[in-house]
Amino acid sequence: MKSSHPSQKRSRHRRGFTLIELLVVIAIIAILVALVMPAVQQARAAARRLQCKNNLKQLGIAMHSFATAFHGDLPKIGHPAGDVGQFRPWTIALLPYIEQTNVYNDLKQNPAFPLNTVSIPAYTCPDDRSASGRPGQLTYVANFGYAGRSSVNGTPVAPGFVQKSGFFIPDVPLSVIATNSHNTETSDGGWGTGMFWADRPVNLTSVTNADGATNTVALTENIYAGSWSQTVLYADGRSPAAGEPRLCEVAFGIGDDGIQLKGEASAGNDTASPTSLQILSTDLERYAINIAAAHSGGGSEGLMPAPNSYHIGGVNMLWVDGRVTFVSENINQAVYAMSLTWNGAKLGETGSSTSGGGGGHNGGGGGRNSH
Repeated sequence: MKSSHPSQKRSRHRRGFTLIELLVVIAIIAILVALVMPAVQQARAAARRLQCKNNLKQLGIAMHSFATAFHGDLPKIGHPAGDVGQFRPWTIALLPYIEQTNVYNDLKQNPAFPLNTVSIPAYTCPDDRSASGRPGQLTYVANFGYAGRSSVNGTPVAPGFVQKSGFFIPDVPLSVIATNSHNTETSDGGWGTGMFWADRPVNLTSVTNADGATNTVALTENIYAGSWSQTVLYADGRSPAAGEPRLCEVAFGIGDDGIQLKGEASAGNDTASPTSLQILSTDLERYAINIAAAHSGGGSEGLMPAPNSYHIGGVNMLWVDGRVTFVSENINQAVYAMSLTWNGAKLGETGSSTSGGGGGHNGGGGGRNSH
């Protein structure tokens, strides 16, 4: 009889994994995945935040290129009648400087060109789910300064901001930072706040000779911003009617109800004109960094004309000198408020304030450069 080879005998007795062994292997793999996934998610979040920072850096270069071409003047917050993209935002002026000359020329040749069908990656943060990759949408907003104290032909404009289209919250003022006058020091921007105005441009020389370009914010993020191509200014200086787009969808600032300046009776709907930019008190319940993003549905306003992002702990900000930094949502309120001015040091602004930390709460702070 032919005997079997020893190796053949062993092969017949070879066995597979038991159920318990298989379950142990699966459990080990699950634990490893659980350990690795947070790190992967954090890496992806860091990459998106870096891309956002790079977008703002690109806009900073574009802003300075524009200023070089126009004797130091920055774009206005919106284009007046007769200009390419009339009544549309500052974003139109920067198109030729962010490699979007073809879009600018299309609009120049055809004022009715459907810009709302065009997606500009440099205008959206990849973390902004409502804007990233979507045609016509905007994440980055311009510094309009202290709004709500403006006057038109000597008549005060009601203070405050409005919600983005599609939101409706009762008892929110339906006024807007639409037609600010900057011809006298008693008007809002005449006191040196905000880098982008409706009626005239701000010159970089004015900034560098005053508070300094390193201390003044130019652009930041707002996940509740609107469209980069919508109408935001109106003919004959009129304010927008209910339901029409407003400047607050492409700009940010601090309303009259968020800050009390010297000469004003309160941080509220005050018709008194400030006598300087000295900050007496702040209450940034509506205007602090990430105050809306921290609440479901965008907070109490629906839209906050303030820095808001999906980045954990703060927002990216572009400063006038071209730097981009990540600013904590816990920044001292007075320090943050002063970063929106470019001539505050010469117009009575001080670091003292009766309130401190961000998010509408009192807290610690620091000097003007504490970003």
